[in-house]
Amino acid sequence: MSAKNVIRPRYYSSELGIREKVFVGVMTSQDNINTLATAINRTTAHLVNKIKFFINADNVKKNYNLKNIVGFTDTRETLRPFHVIKYIADYYLDDYDYFLIIPDNVYVDARKLKSMLYHMSITFDLYMGSRTEQNVVGYGAYNGRSDDLMNNGKIENENNDDFKMLSDRNYCDLNAGILLSSSVIRKMRNNLDWCVRNGITNVHSVNIGRCVKYSSKLSGCQESFQGVRQFTYPLKPYVKLFKDLNQLTKDDFFRNSTTVYPVTSTDDFYRLHAYFSRYHLELVQQRSNELEQKSYHIANGSVSNNILEIRWPLELPKLLEDDNIKKRRHQFLFTQKNSTKSV
Repeated sequence: MSAKNVIRPRYYSSELGIREKVFVGVMTSQDNINTLATAINRTTAHLVNKIKFFINADNVKKNYNLKNIVGFTDTRETLRPFHVIKYIADYYLDDYDYFLIIPDNVYVDARKLKSMLYHMSITFDLYMGSRTEQNVVGYGAYNGRSDDLMNNGKIENENNDDFKMLSDRNYCDLNAGILLSSSVIRKMRNNLDWCVRNGITNVHSVNIGRCVKYSSKLSGCQESFQGVRQFTYPLKPYVKLFKDLNQLTKDDFFRNSTTVYPVTSTDDFYRLHAYFSRYHLELVQQRSNELEQKSYHIANGSVSNNILEIRWPLELPKLLEDDNIKKRRHQFLFTQKNSTKSV
């Protein structure tokens, strides 16, 4: 009876099902690759496990400095988020726990994001972000499909129940970033045909949200999960970071945010990154000082000596004692030998 050859994965992580924490997908354009996208790459790429930039590549005129770019030849705007989902599912689904999808004008505090994700269980479906507050009626033009056209305020489809979700505001706003677990991405991939057929608006937040709700049966956007809340901070149109940032830093809501949007210039990306980097450094220094103070309390006798007593492994004290005796004996003989020579 011959033994069967067992084909094993190339990496231990694949065999054991070990995955990295977060993948960031940035929906950008050819015009913004060298500006906003580059700023995101410089402020986020070194703090997350993976980052990719997605563009329409119907007419790529030049090579870009960024190397982690994915281009889609299908330029239909309504289908763009589904191309991103399919690409992620085909190439990275088994490698990462969570996937953050953002446009190119969102600053991500990646340190805070990863810390938040480590406090959540990957065994549950996650569709997290900031809820949209707009009505679907104001969500832009429809794509003109004959089976999905508006007719006297109603959508013609063989299953009108599917379209009841259009009146639901409980979608995550892509403008603030949408966080999806790998389990939700997998379910979306399995239902991409439905999602594409029913992606009837140019607003990506709605198309993604309806696809998530149909695929995963989640009730809607989750702003908090397992006691952990994700904060997003929308910048007002009149806010100028070069003069208003100091005022914003006094706002707890701003300091606790994982994403800040919309950021319209590369300089503002670097201003935000400088602030949040200093903010996290100050938190580390604060925790270090607290640990130092605790150690002082212990050294001053606030903890029982029985707890502080160092207990060596068995036989180690005896071995140390024997070793000390040998050293003393050797030192004594050496001293005696030198004294004899001097006489």
